[in-house]
This record gives sequence, structure tokens and C-alpha cells, in this order.
Amino acid sequence: MKVLHTSDWHIGHRLYEKPREKEYLAFFNWLRDYIRDNEIEILIVAGDIFDTSMPSNSSLRLYYNFLISLNNTKCKRVIITAGNHDSPSTIEAPKEILNALNISVVGSVNSDNIFPIEDSNITIVAIPFLRDRDIREAISKEDFNDISSRYKKALIDYYSRVAKRCEELRDDNSFFIATGHLFATNTNISDSESSIYVGGLGDISADDFPDTFDYIALGHLHKAQKVGGKEHIRYSGSPIPLSFNEAKRDSKVILLDINGRELDIKEVVVPRFRELISIRCKIDEVEEKLKSIDSLLPLKSWVDITIVNKSIDLLINEKIIDISRDLDLEVVRVSVENGEFNYPREILEESISLSSLTPEDIFIKKCQEEEFNLEDNPKVKDAFYEILSIVREDSREDR
Repeated sequence: MKVLHTSDWHIGHRLYEKPREKEYLAFFNWLRDYIRDNEIEILIVAGDIFDTSMPSNSSLRLYYNFLISLNNTKCKRVIITAGNHDSPSTIEAPKEILNALNISVVGSVNSDNIFPIEDSNITIVAIPFLRDRDIREAISKEDFNDISSRYKKALIDYYSRVAKRCEELRDDNSFFIATGHLFATNTNISDSESSIYVGGLGDISADDFPDTFDYIALGHLHKAQKVGGKEHIRYSGSPIPLSFNEAKRDSKVILLDINGRELDIKEVVVPRFRELISIRCKIDEVEEKLKSIDSLLPLKSWVDITIVNKSIDLLINEKIIDISRDLDLEVVRVSVENGEFNYPREILEESISLSSLTPEDIFIKKCQEEEFNLEDNPKVKDAFYEILSIVREDSREDR
């Protein structure tokens, strides 16, 4: 039986405020065709379906249209779990309707999450993102280290309890797949996911997962990778690059070919539908760099330009727009690296928009301004990301 593992779609994601619906539509068309042409029978989506807990109507339309399109394939079961970006209630709202299409959604720890696959030896244990408040017993006056260690223990205990339930169902031919949406140690993160690494909270290693599970389909990290070198514990990564840095590597989904107790694993590269190109150069090199870009992909290339001149004209954006006007590309951001603008400070301050900076950008710039070395103070960096994660979590719940 063929199983496809994917995660971290982040439907509705915007890059420098640019909508990406065309990329998502192209990806879903490719995914549907891959499932059909390769006769995939089970699809697993391990969290972060949407980029926000309140997805737009257009994001929901992309999601549901894709799920409906699987009716014309041999995919007979779809298992979807919520990630930390998802609202459990949003994921589970159409649960009964989706069940009629053999699509099972698991939004929270309280949901039924063990799914024996009909006419096969496979059982899927669908575990969503496990929030601290859902699995850890709170104790007053805990410091961060106490919270972290108790959450980690609660996370491991939860997987152990589910594994015990699976053992009660086991026979000589059983094959168990578990999902997860979490941060595991001995893995690599990228810039778009730096804020999910929060002071080691909940970090678990490959050895912390029960041996009951023959494959563990993880989401949360955007790079396809094994955990701790274990072949059967993997992140599929995001199928669409969520930053310009992520565009420098291949996006993937994971194909599992299960024959009895035998498992063959293959990483499948997802086609790129739009080039995300980073340019770092002097201002007088921009035109040549832009004109050298030649993409055969279906969607217009997006370009992020970093200017390295020491002295910069404040009208640089207008000049670059003029240069790129007749080219088959779009410059989505122009930034300046350690440069000084040739305009009075008061005009410069009025022209700079904080909306173009992320919270991480502002934090790093402030540390540089104060000559505070973050690399020598990793606890401060972790504390910032802890606060940022809490603020983002609260803002998603308030909307």
C-alpha cells in the first residue's frame, strides 16, 4: 500500500505581504495528479494546514477543492491533523461531512485518533500539535526549566499511552504509523521557523518515541529530514518554500511503500512553480543582475534585493522599479545592508515603514544598536522567541 506524508502547507501564507494563491493552486493540482498517477491510497497531512487560525475564504476554498478532487483518484483515506498554526475547532468544524468522504480530521488531544485502515494491516495514530495546557498539569511558581521538563515528560507520556493502546490491537502483521507536530532534537531549522524553537520547550529526541510505531510522520519543521538519523522518523517539510532562504533547497513530500511489514521510503521533490531569487549587490549592478534572470517556471519570478553600497539614494526603490518594469519578474523587497541614505534624517524616518520588518528583524536591529551580542547570550534569544510564540498564540486565539 502506498502512503504519502506531507505537512506544513501554510495555506494563506504571504511573502512580504504578497499573496501566494497561484502557487498553492499549482501545488494542489500537482499533488492531485501525483496521487492519481502513482495510485496513492492514503494521504497523511501532519499539521499547519493553514498559516493562521482564521483562514480566509479563498484559503478554505483551496483546501476543500483539493480534498474534493481526490474523489477522482485511488486515495481511499485522508488523515489530517492540526498544527500550532491551526485552530482545532476550524479543522474539526466539517468533521462529519469530511468523514463521508473518508477524510478524518483531528484537531485536539480529546479527539478519537486511532484509525485502522480497512482491508490493510495499517493503523494510523493521528496526533495533532499538543499544546502545553492540554497535556501538562500546571503547578504554581514553576520556572521555565520546570515547565519545559514537565511538558517534555507529558509529551513522551502521551505517546507512550497511545502506543500502549496500539499494542492491544497488534497482531503479527500490524503496521503502525503515528503522526506528530512538534520540535525534535538533532534537526535543522530555517529562518521562517526560527520562532518555533523556544528555549528547548518540548524538545524530544528520536529515542523518546515508542518502538511501537513503524513510521512517524512529523510536521513543524519546513525542511524534509530524518530525526536523529532514524529512517522511520521524518519531517516531510513544507511543499512550498516559505522564505527566500528556503527556496535554496528542494521542497518534498515523503512516499511510503508498505508491503506487509516491509517499508520502502522515498523523498519526492515537489516542482517549483515560482522562482524566489535573492540578489546581493551594489546599486550599479542591479540592472545587469535583473536582466540575467531567465525563468521557465509558470509564475513570474519574485526577487529580493539587498544593496551593499555604503551611500544610498533614498529614491532607490523608484529606480529599481523603473529598471524592472519591462522584465518578466517582480521585485518584492529592496533592503540596504549597513548603508547610509543621502537624505536628511527626518525624511528618512518618515519613509521607513515598520510593516516591512518582522518582529525578529526589529529585535536583532535593536540588539545591534545597543551593541548586545546575541550569539554570546543564547538565553536572551530563547526568551525573545518564547515571548513571541506566546504573543502569536494568544493573538490567534483572540481572532
